[in-house]
Amino acid sequence: MSKRYLEDSADESTSTSAYRISKKIFWPVLAGTAAIVIVLLVLTIYFGVNQKRSSNVDNEIRTTLTSTSFGTTTTTSSPPVVRIPTSLQQQLYQLTIEPNLDHESFTGKLFFTFKCIEPTNQLFLHLINLNLTTSSIKIVNSTSGSTPIFVSLVYDSYNEFAIMNFSSNFQLEYTYTISIVYTGVINRDLNGLYLSDYIDANGQDRVFMTSQMEPTHARRVLPCIDEPARKASFQISIQHDSTYTVWSNAEVERVDTLKDGQLVSHFHRTLNMSTFLLAMIMAPSSDFSCR
Repeated sequence: MSKRYLEDSADESTSTSAYRISKKIFWPVLAGTAAIVIVLLVLTIYFGVNQKRSSNVDNEIRTTLTSTSFGTTTTTSSPPVVRIPTSLQQQLYQLTIEPNLDHESFTGKLFFTFKCIEPTNQLFLHLINLNLTTSSIKIVNSTSGSTPIFVSLVYDSYNEFAIMNFSSNFQLEYTYTISIVYTGVINRDLNGLYLSDYIDANGQDRVFMTSQMEPTHARRVLPCIDEPARKASFQISIQHDSTYTVWSNAEVERVDTLKDGQLVSHFHRTLNMSTFLLAMIMAPSSDFSCR
């Protein structure tokens, strides 16, 4: 009896010890397994996201390359704008302008004085939407012994200038004056000469003429070398009805009265200036005054 009891006790002790050992091993194993699972899960997510990002980047690169390739094959660059040759040096623009606000048009008569720096038989002048009377184009004054005769005109629409060809070269260091008669448009596009609407004190709709030459809209008003560096002086005259007042870049020198009652206001000659600084205004005297 005692021996059996001892054996049973020993078995029970061994079982309890084994249980304790198994319990001690179980938790570390479980913790290790959980750690491994977590690590594997994190790695799976990490590499999966990176692979997706890499795929997106590749797609973006392919899209960019495709787009760039398409643009390269279909886009053509415009030719550069040609500057007017410096063979002839601008000196003076004498312009008489007759606006007709009812017809939204004007007539211009220009005397352009220039000096020959390099011999040439061509005169380049910017102009756009101006109708030149070619029969009026001629050299009216010259300090040289001979006067070149106007032969032909070619218009370059891309560069917006006219090339006037003459029978012989302008001679070095001599000064010439050319006359040109033309017509143009008084528009409503806020460039060149344009009309602006207003309501007078009696509630009536009225218009007045003003100008915007900047950056390159002087060529809509007169044939000129419309480049900022090519400065010259201006002597402006504006023909108008007696009910209108006119302004330009200088003070009025005198006012002539024509047979039909129209007035011509002559302004003093300006200092040398860029074409984009030229300004002209014609407005009803009843609503506008200079103070």
